[in-house]
Amino acid sequence: DTLTLPANILRADGKVLRFTCWGTKSATNAAAVLEVQFAGVTLTTVQIQTSALRWIIHILYIRTGSNTQDWFLEAHNTADSATGCNGPSAQSEGSTRLDFGTDAETDTAAITHSIRNDGTGNASDTLVQEGRIVEILN
Repeated sequence: DTLTLPANILRADGKVLRFTCWGTKSATNAAAVLEVQFAGVTLTTVQIQTSALRWIIHILYIRTGSNTQDWFLEAHNTADSATGCNGPSAQSEGSTRLDFGTDAETDTAAITHSIRNDGTGNASDTLVQEGRIVEILN
């Protein structure tokens, strides 16, 4: 699922976008990989563990100068079932990923954002993005 952000949304230094994306994996046959993309380019990847059935990704995307951005990602996945938490032990079955870097998107152009399955894993394990929230923080 690709979202197109309007041109000039990062019109000044210090503008921040916060993305919260979440979803599910349908089965536990194999690990899977999600690609975090801006303008069709993969900034980083997030592995969804074999046992994981739910995932969430938080991204901060900050303009630092003309056509330059910093980004920070925090991702979690867990073995919680689709019907609710399996109890206190379920949290320890998950994983966390932290990553950061830079990007160089043209501020005056529309910028696309997507979280996509890179095809890694078992074909029986469907990855679904259940939702996405995009916030303009300043």
